[in-house]
Parts: sequence; C-alpha cells; structure tokens
Amino acid sequence: MRLLACLALWAALPLAPAEAPAWLVSHTRSGNRIELRLNDGGAELEWITSGCFRFGRWWDARVSPVQAGDREAVEFEVKETAGSLTLSTESLVVDLNKPGMRVRVVSAEGVPLMTDLTEIRRDGGELWWERAAPPGTRYFGLGPRSDPNLNARGQSIQAEKPFLLASRGYAEEHIAPGTYTFDLAARRPDRYRIGIRGGARCEYYFYLGPTPKDIFEHRLEALGPVRRLTAADFGTGLMSPGVPTPQPGSWKTLYDSILRLAHGSLSGCLLPSFDVASYPPNEPLLFGRALQLGTVIPQLRGSAAPPLRRALIPYFLAYTEEARERGYPLIRSLALQFPSDPEAARHNDLFMLGDELLVAPVYTPNGRRSVYLPQGIWTRLRSNQSHRGRQVIGIEAEAGELPLFARNGSIVPLVNQDGEDRRIDLHYFPKLAGEFFLFESDLEDYSQVHAAPAGEYMRLEIESKKAREYEWVVHHLDRPQSVSRGEWRYDEASRNLHVRCRVQAGEDYVVNISF
Repeated sequence: MRLLACLALWAALPLAPAEAPAWLVSHTRSGNRIELRLNDGGAELEWITSGCFRFGRWWDARVSPVQAGDREAVEFEVKETAGSLTLSTESLVVDLNKPGMRVRVVSAEGVPLMTDLTEIRRDGGELWWERAAPPGTRYFGLGPRSDPNLNARGQSIQAEKPFLLASRGYAEEHIAPGTYTFDLAARRPDRYRIGIRGGARCEYYFYLGPTPKDIFEHRLEALGPVRRLTAADFGTGLMSPGVPTPQPGSWKTLYDSILRLAHGSLSGCLLPSFDVASYPPNEPLLFGRALQLGTVIPQLRGSAAPPLRRALIPYFLAYTEEARERGYPLIRSLALQFPSDPEAARHNDLFMLGDELLVAPVYTPNGRRSVYLPQGIWTRLRSNQSHRGRQVIGIEAEAGELPLFARNGSIVPLVNQDGEDRRIDLHYFPKLAGEFFLFESDLEDYSQVHAAPAGEYMRLEIESKKAREYEWVVHHLDRPQSVSRGEWRYDEASRNLHVRCRVQAGEDYVVNISF
C-alpha cells in the first residue's frame, strides 16, 4: 500500500509548463531490455543486474546499447496501467510515467530513491530535467574537485565526471556526450536539476547501494573491469611523463590535489594518477611532500618510484586487482570507507589506501596537521605508536615521513629491501583477526596470509603460491613463551615479535605462538 500510494502521488505531480509532454505509444520486451516507442522519439531501459539499469532517451539518433560483454538474464516483471509502465526486479521497482516518460525508482522495500519531477526538456541547445532532493539527502561525486566540502548539496557544479552519489543509497552515472551541470538544490531546496549542454540524447546508469561499495560493484557489472596493472607499473624506473598542470606546483595546489582525490574516489575514479613534474625540485621541502603524495597514488608520473612505493608493490597489486574484480577505488575518502560515520565525511584532506592504511599527506611547510581516526585502534607506522579511534589527533611529520596509520586487525605486506633481501614483511596489528590476499600477477592467482589470536595462543598462517621468504612482524605483543616454527626474535623496545619463514610454493605454513 505504501508503494502504491507513493506512485499515485508521484503520477499526479504536475509537469513543468512547456510543450505537450511526450507519450508512450508502445513497448517491446527483448531479453533484459524494454524498448519504448514515444510520439516524440523513443527510449529504452536495460537491466544490468537486479539493482542496476541503463536508461536512454532520444529524439533523433537512437541510443545504441553499451557493449560490456554478455549480460546474464535478469528476471523482472512488467505491469502496465493507463498511466504508467512498471518494471520490477527483486531489488528495485522502476515506474515509467506514460505522459512525459518520467522515471521513478523505489527500493523493493518501498523506499523512494530517485524521482523525476519533470520530463526531459530540450531548450536552446540544452537538455534539462529536475529530480526530487529530499531533505537530509547528501550528494557526492561529480568528478575530482578542489572543494573542501564533500557534500555538494546547495551548489551548482559543472561536472568533470557526471557521476552523482546520493546518501539515500544510489548513484547515477551519465554517459551521453555533452557538458553537464548539476544544480543540487541551490535554486530550489526540494530538487536538483541536470543540464546537458550540447547534448542530443540522455543516457545514464542507475546503481543501487546501500553502501558506496555496493554501488561500485553494480558499476563494474555495467561498465566492465579496468585494465590490469603489474609490478612494472609501480617499479623502480621512471614513470611515463604526464602533462604538467598549467601553473607551477605550490602548497595550495598540493592541498587541492588531496581534495581532488577524495572527490574522485566518490566519482568512480578507480586508479587515479598524480604528476609531480610541475613541482619545483629547487624547493626540496615542497617537492618532497608532493612526491610523498605521489608515492601512494596508483599511477605516478614525472618521477622515479620512491623506496616506499617499491615496498608497497604487493599491496598495490592486491588492490588494483580488487579494482578489476570488484570495482572499488584504491584511493578511498573516509566517507566512502566509513559511510556510517558522519564525522568521517568532514575530513577529506586524508584518505584510505585500500582497507588497511590511512594516509595523512602533509601539505604545509611546518609538517603539522590534524588527523581524524575512525573507529578502531590505529598504529602510526613510523613511530609504532597506537591511538584509539573516533578522535582527532595532532601530528608533526619529519620531512622524510608520509604519515601512515594501520588499523587493528590489519595485515600490511611490505617488500623488505635491505641489501639483496627481497622478502615480504607481513605487519600484523592485533587484537582482531586479519587476512590479506597477495595477488601473484605472473600466476594470476593469490597467496593468502591469515592471523588470529585465540586466548593464550596466536596462529599465523601463510598459503603461498610461490617459494618465498616472509617475515611476520606482529606489533604490540607481550614476549611469547614459545614460537612453533621459523627464526624468531622479540624486540623489547617496540614490543614487536619477528618470525622469519621460508615457505615453499603450494605450502601451508602455520606458526603457533603461545604466551
């Protein structure tokens, strides 16, 4: 009853006064697609998954289906009334209003998500239409921007990337050519307006949440995977040069670059790039801080790879493969990684690198900055000092430090580069259990590492696909009574346990620790 009442109310909304609305003449079902013939052009809706669809509307040239591999069949029902055509999957209900071809999307539970308030109009070389902006809904994305506020509600933005993520649990990504402007409740507080200058058609994907990661998984199904990066992309040689920014790099542009990364992560930018060529080498402090930021960006240009970047190669390979397999950005704003923490969205001058590492780049000459730590226990890698989460701390970073924090329950793999030793050090931060999947790009398979405390014992496990030397570094640990395997030592000053293991390909290597 709630859903029917919502649909009836929406169908009764008046259209904006303009030319006579388009009208649905007929429809044809073909696989996952519904083709819609209108008295003025046409439209179509294609299901990608039960929580994702593509909608297109044209007047002259017909929309061509986007090819992203074979689609699996999606089960959906079609119901027609005098005023609307309703398409339903197990996750979504999409109601197409016959006069005007307005789209309304409701969750399977009856919660309204996206609602067209007007039909799509053509006016002076621009397509435009309006959608409901319910009170309290926040809007993110629209491409990399140097805006200190992640929430774009109340602004009018020309979108570098027309990907809009709403806190109601959905995203829309527009793919038709044109220059996009989004007025996000700036002129009218109850609605947002989409304008496409130079556009001849409308075409977009709708992705269901509720979380940003759910949205990105649907997006992967729609658009297909990004290219695979290999160790060579993060290696020791000079990265391919990029196009320097028009203005010389400064502390301001460095800060803006960090903000652009945060916005980009909420806009579907999976593997962003950073170019240090515009930063002057004759200003070593500024250049060094810029290079530190570039160290953790997937695609670094304009510089040889710094040592920390080479150490992070196993970490990068795991998460760039996750970007291919699940569609998640490698750089993640705190709002993306911790969507249920309202405080996280207020801090966009730091970000997560994958799930385990919080990166707090320095963008001032004095090396000082504040850091918001979300829920958990966080360890600063340089000092091995731990901090409780849900608080803001002040730090000062030496010129050579990029502040990195690891969350408890994390395993962080780093290549040890002392001399000719090329082992992988597995930094584990108890007391929660942790696991990490090391992507072996030459084998296109995963080695797995697991760690878990169990009362007076701890179990460390390596399932390696390759013969390799590893060293567990277990942080914040009391001295153990015994370690079942490997060469081990205990560092009293840091309270870290080191266990070196030589693991054969295909071996399941288990270390038991007792206290």
